[in-house]
Amino acid sequence: MATQAYSGNELTQRDRAYRPPALRFTIRLGKNPVAAASLVIIFIMVIAALFADYVAPYDPISVSRDTFQSPSLSHPFGTDDLGRDLFSRVIHGARISLFVGIVSVVLGVAGGSVVGLVSGAVGGILDLLMQRVVDAMLAFPAIVLTMALVSVFGASTMSALVAIAIVFIPGTARVVRSAVFVVKANMYIEAARSMGASELRIMFRHILPNVMAPILILVSAYLGAAILIEASLSFLGFGTQPPNPSWGLMLSGTGRRYMEEAPWMAIFPGLAISLAVLAFNMLGDVLRDMLDPRLRAR
Repeated sequence: MATQAYSGNELTQRDRAYRPPALRFTIRLGKNPVAAASLVIIFIMVIAALFADYVAPYDPISVSRDTFQSPSLSHPFGTDDLGRDLFSRVIHGARISLFVGIVSVVLGVAGGSVVGLVSGAVGGILDLLMQRVVDAMLAFPAIVLTMALVSVFGASTMSALVAIAIVFIPGTARVVRSAVFVVKANMYIEAARSMGASELRIMFRHILPNVMAPILILVSAYLGAAILIEASLSFLGFGTQPPNPSWGLMLSGTGRRYMEEAPWMAIFPGLAISLAVLAFNMLGDVLRDMLDPRLRAR
């Protein structure tokens, strides 16, 4: 019997065929230059936030006599009106912004996904009631609703986190509900129901895995929005309170007051906010293009 020979190209194609879907998706994501640049920026910010106590050269809240020092080797971002090192404060501010952004998005998307999943899968009067509540919440601008909730909870970092999470629930619920209706129209849902599967099993075993793509896109898109909302709340005095370092808080007050005498006090926190929001938004756009079958076909 003759031995079948395989060329290098054929072996490469067979190896690609046996790659797990998650590995193939990761490789595609890494080959995208926009996604790669976004992931590098996010990775640097996460590392700086996790190890802020070791990366920051100074205590972010300790004052000194070196007030209004321009950027130099000893103070890369300069100092503020109290002599605090802005580079250390920006690094520690990343910890607050990323913590609020990630936790609020996870809570908000998880809650909205449950609401949208139940509303779309059950339907009927329950869907009608839940969607009217969602409509009422969507009637308010996000920042206005967030400020109203923080006013009730009290101005603090945790209050801002909870308020941002609540604001993300209605939008997530609406998107997930629409995706559930599309999945429910497939024949395998009727097949599972005819085989005796309970509605709860159909909901979490057959519907939820097939609506994960829009959920992942929402997570990446909401992360930038959460960081921006947290900075806005801190800027307006509803979020993180002094002397804790926060990007929005550094822009407000002294950063705005001394814009002409010491512009670096507002420039560097503003650049940090812009860079974080840009990185998460670009990553969200790439994930949307890769996970949406219609855009992927183009």
